[in-house]
Amino acid sequence: MAKTFYSQLKAAIGADTLFDLSMASRVNKSMTPDAVKEEMSRLFKKGQVKRLGYGVYIIDTGKMDEETLENKFISFRYIGVGKTVCGFYYGDNFVRNLKGAALTKTGLEIVTNKATSGKKSIYQFGRRIVLRKPYAKITPQNISLLSFLTYISYANEEELKRNYSVLANYVREEHLSAPEAIELLTHFPGKTAKALLGSGFYKLMWKH
Repeated sequence: MAKTFYSQLKAAIGADTLFDLSMASRVNKSMTPDAVKEEMSRLFKKGQVKRLGYGVYIIDTGKMDEETLENKFISFRYIGVGKTVCGFYYGDNFVRNLKGAALTKTGLEIVTNKATSGKKSIYQFGRRIVLRKPYAKITPQNISLLSFLTYISYANEEELKRNYSVLANYVREEHLSAPEAIELLTHFPGKTAKALLGSGFYKLMWKH
């Protein structure tokens, strides 16, 4: 018996995993993009998939609450993962993410390649989200260092001291490099280099 598109989708992507139409198209390459759209529309109407936002779906088992699903959608759309990485959390949520703590429900800010201007507010699920353009284009190769330097640029001296141990562990675990930091700092305002030197993290970057 031939497998249905739904069974192929579930086997290839799995339940409780966000996916878009391009990912769905790779499940059955014999189907045209229009055919995939029609099939996804049919599955949505039957309740077999849940649409979280335009072109983003999930085979939802009900294990995640709405807030978790919303955060996953926001991350999928503006942050990405692996080769599709395009953003990171800004400000306090950068450290909260390192700690594995819940993100703040209000004041969510994301630095992302998808921001076309310096700072833009959007609304998703009734929440205000600020998208910021990165100082340099985010890539899988530079995201660890770029996100760290962006936090250094944002945080005040008290915040850096309070979060020193978490940030120091991040420097060591991600093997953040002082020479690479020097090169990337050319894209940042001068205060960032000053903060990096004053905080002691620059010295730490030479010790691994």
